[in-house]
Amino acid sequence: MSTPNNKRPGSSTTSNSLAKKFRQTTLSFAPVPRTRRPNDITNVISPPPAKPELKKPPPLNRDDSTTSQADSICSYTSQDTNSQASNFLELGEDDDSQLSQALGSQLSELEFYSQESGSVTAEREGQQFVYPVPVWSRPIRKLDMVREKRKPYGAQHKFHEARVAAETLLAIPQIIATTAATTEGKFYVDAPETRYYLNLRFSPNLPKCKVSVTSEDSYAAAIRLLSNSPSSVCVLNMASSKSQGGGWLEGCTAQEEQLCYRSTLIRTLDPSHYPWPDLTAIFSPSVAIFRASAPNYEFYASLTPPRDPEMVSVISVAAIRCKKLKDRWEMPWQRRVMRQKMKLILRICARNKQKRLVLSAFGCGAFLNPNIEVAELWKEILEEKEFRGWWEEIVFAVFVPKVCDPELDSNFVVFRDVLEGLEV
Repeated sequence: MSTPNNKRPGSSTTSNSLAKKFRQTTLSFAPVPRTRRPNDITNVISPPPAKPELKKPPPLNRDDSTTSQADSICSYTSQDTNSQASNFLELGEDDDSQLSQALGSQLSELEFYSQESGSVTAEREGQQFVYPVPVWSRPIRKLDMVREKRKPYGAQHKFHEARVAAETLLAIPQIIATTAATTEGKFYVDAPETRYYLNLRFSPNLPKCKVSVTSEDSYAAAIRLLSNSPSSVCVLNMASSKSQGGGWLEGCTAQEEQLCYRSTLIRTLDPSHYPWPDLTAIFSPSVAIFRASAPNYEFYASLTPPRDPEMVSVISVAAIRCKKLKDRWEMPWQRRVMRQKMKLILRICARNKQKRLVLSAFGCGAFLNPNIEVAELWKEILEEKEFRGWWEEIVFAVFVPKVCDPELDSNFVVFRDVLEGLEV
């Protein structure tokens, strides 16, 4: 039975053909120098430059039975005298137009995330076709991001952080070879060590300690504790459950990414373990900090005088993700799971003989957990009998950017009011 030529765009046959063609198409990005300033707001709200005029060749003979599906690709020539002639991919027949739209969405994403503009090459069945991407600065999603005395975090900053990530990856092997740092990472997933109560018979029965809350980053707090005493310090990494190091290779600047930029932590996070189930943790016993804090991230060896790397332990646990930032959790299971995660952190630290902890506003950043709920839950858990006598020092490092007033940063103020001076 023959198949009619006038197929509907939404038919299953058309969809399968479209998916097959799209899987066979690969994209690569070729940047060229910018001509616009990335922070110029007028570039964001002004219309994009017009595309060059295209000259369409004669249509293909659709009656030829030997014509394959790949013959629907037509070659276009650019008439722009400012650049060399390029080939363009244009698909204009039913399902082919849908494929063109799909590829166009890929280009728009690439254009959004690229600092520099140039061209995109689409390769399929041995033929290459070039899409020109107009010179266009990275858009700002909301104009209210532009605030007085604070510039929007643009693409040029993300590219700087991405270069820092590449430098860190290159330096880590030498750091591991010359320090006590290792690539060991103990992987816990719903393990007995995290489900069962701590046995108080093995508790060191330490005297009560007072919790302190500071407006510094996690590594800065750990380095300060190490300067007072050389005994081990364990830092909480508020990790991503989806990918190794979160978005550190893309230049993101959340807490986990900052830890990865400055230390050997990334080598202890096995990518084969991702994505994580809920009750999952990685304990990294020997992590070396060998770079200074943002924005310069200087190598310790380049400082005057040079500094030796500091050794810390890191426990990586991912908080739950909330859709919207609210004062309280909407569902009872959210509080229950966060309680289990916090107990998991403390139990793993205690069983690995970590007595000095640097904790954080767990999940109160990009994951949108309510800070008052998280702070009160930390207080409730730390006061439980199970966790008495295990700790020498507990510091909550709630980072406040230098451009902000600590008294106006809600996370820091809430955690200070709830936890500062608490005896556990």
